[in-house]
Amino acid sequence: MWRVIAFPVARARHEPFTRSMFYHTNDMMTTSKRDAEDDTMSGRPCGVGQAREVLALVPAIRHWMVGRVERAGAELDLSFRQYAALRAIREGAISPGDLARRWSVTPAVITGIVDRLERRGLVRREVDPRDRRRQLLALTGAGIAASDGIERLLARDLTAQLAAATLEEQIALDRALALLRRTFAALEERAAEEGASARSSRDPSIIRVTGRGCAGGPTRSEDSAAGGTGGKKTTRHRVQGVDPMEQTTQTARDETEAPANPYGGEVGQPLPVVELDVSDPDFMANAYETYAELRDEGPVALVRFSGPRDEAAEESPRAAFFRRESYFVTRYDDVVAALLDPRFSSDFQAQLTPEQRAQAPETPEEFRLLAHSIISLDPPDHTRIRKLVQPSFTGSGMEKMRGSIQRTIDQLLDRAEEEAAARGEEAPNRRMNLVRQLAYPFPVTVISDMLGIPREDREQIRHWTENLLIVDNRRDKAMAEEVRQGLLDFTAYLTDLFKRKRREPGDDMISRMLQIEEGGDVLTEEEVLATVFLMYLAGHVTTVNLVGSAVVALLTHPEQLAKLKADPSLTKNAVEETLRYWGPVDFVGRRTAIESLEIAGTPIPKGGQMTAGLASANHDPEKFANPDAYDITRPDANRHVAFGRGIHVCLGAPLARIEGQIALDTLFRRYPDLRLAVPEEELRWSGSFLRGFREVPLLF
Repeated sequence: MWRVIAFPVARARHEPFTRSMFYHTNDMMTTSKRDAEDDTMSGRPCGVGQAREVLALVPAIRHWMVGRVERAGAELDLSFRQYAALRAIREGAISPGDLARRWSVTPAVITGIVDRLERRGLVRREVDPRDRRRQLLALTGAGIAASDGIERLLARDLTAQLAAATLEEQIALDRALALLRRTFAALEERAAEEGASARSSRDPSIIRVTGRGCAGGPTRSEDSAAGGTGGKKTTRHRVQGVDPMEQTTQTARDETEAPANPYGGEVGQPLPVVELDVSDPDFMANAYETYAELRDEGPVALVRFSGPRDEAAEESPRAAFFRRESYFVTRYDDVVAALLDPRFSSDFQAQLTPEQRAQAPETPEEFRLLAHSIISLDPPDHTRIRKLVQPSFTGSGMEKMRGSIQRTIDQLLDRAEEEAAARGEEAPNRRMNLVRQLAYPFPVTVISDMLGIPREDREQIRHWTENLLIVDNRRDKAMAEEVRQGLLDFTAYLTDLFKRKRREPGDDMISRMLQIEEGGDVLTEEEVLATVFLMYLAGHVTTVNLVGSAVVALLTHPEQLAKLKADPSLTKNAVEETLRYWGPVDFVGRRTAIESLEIAGTPIPKGGQMTAGLASANHDPEKFANPDAYDITRPDANRHVAFGRGIHVCLGAPLARIEGQIALDTLFRRYPDLRLAVPEEELRWSGSFLRGFREVPLLF
């Protein structure tokens, strides 16, 4: 009896019923009582009201099943979707393509599910004896045992609950179930006659989640503090996928153009679009659960980054710049492969015709100078510029700067102590805002030293760069006028400084860039200017976020901090683990496919944009054991992709590592009683796709 109740959610022949539940539940639940009353008042049988009551049961059944299956499958890390796949495979010979068509999803989704089940020894692939080009899926003994074990738990729970029913209630339930079986058999027969069964089925395990709640039941954890750090008490981020029912017309148009299914047959539907609202203050707090969802669904997701819904933001170049859909790569091996693939261009206009360039969205003003930097160029220009700039960022060169970097951080901490003393505070209860007093000014000072910025100009430089580094999607059409003017003023200042450096060169990076020549290659003034901007923007943000995140990670994982204090040589690996655990940048994008290609079986059309999920890759359980744990002794922590890979790997990575190591070593050596001044739950991420804390109040 329990199977009749539970398994319509997981069996294909009942999926029309499932689909109705998913997308009409709210309307049904709010109108069912009214409809029943209307039927009674009119003298008609309560057919409509009863039908709606039946449909309204499905969310509750599925909600219970999802939670119970995931709890039961915790030891195997078996999700509800994976369990639904086990059920479908067990029912008969089925290929990955069959399952993709049955659930109306792309093969990439099924690939992810089957790959994980196969790696866990629950599923195996076999050759179809009737068609050797076709693969069939079969459960292993372990897969059958896992499925049986979960079903026994589900049956036990239902049986225990139904045991309290009276004999009359059990008889009534038997009759009701028999009626439901006949009803859905008739509905299925009619749907088959109309040829609509395949089109109307939907993946039974998709939960459509919006910012206002979950139509298919709550997320895994509903009791976290909103906007927390995401380390221990996070909720699953609200991922909003496009409603498949709203895509019916478009799907019909697209079916003839759908890419071939690598498992045989046709793809039932293009990748659904997942909307990631990076302006949501809770986005960063819940991002890792979002990435886990995307990884489970497949190696590639189609995403659209969104922000506030106001007219000014919608019409701004910044909004248009980020609004394009992008193929979001979720898994470690695929992220590395995509970053190394020369078929992706970093110059988003390189493949455009003159007409397309004229119609392309305007580049936000704060990014225009970066369009001439190495992060936005392809070879041979990228190769030429990197060859000329790279010598200033070698590991050995950064090691030589340790002395000056140490002096900088000592001076900043001395100042923090003086300010605390002026307030009448004493150790170990002095107050310090880590971001404002140390993490922020620290890299600005180091970069200014490297570039050769005169000390008398640095206060003004700091003012300009502070405005440049504000990552806020809520600006007006392009940027605040103050920031615009700051860009112009900063550019004018640097242009004048370049003239002085040419006349009187010093032992600094700007002087070297203006004079360097190798094999006839030189840097133009525009390229030097873009490199300086890149150092202040990318180099600064990386270190600010790294220092803040590392301190918070250690203070909120006291067992790891104890290891570091007992063995300071772990500082280097602590920095690497922080880069893996809470990397400064969650994803990098705007890589354009210069030809049609595939990533892990997912077709990417020519001109399609790829986004590499760095944070998702760094938490991929197939690469890192227990990836959501912060472990400064992790032996492979340095295999992270926080700085990217390939020709566009972060130029300033050696500098950021040195700065992070010196900051951690100095802070915990000088202040052994260093601790947070507020509860962990009160810390907030700064927002956007850059991972860093807005403020980190400390006591020292």
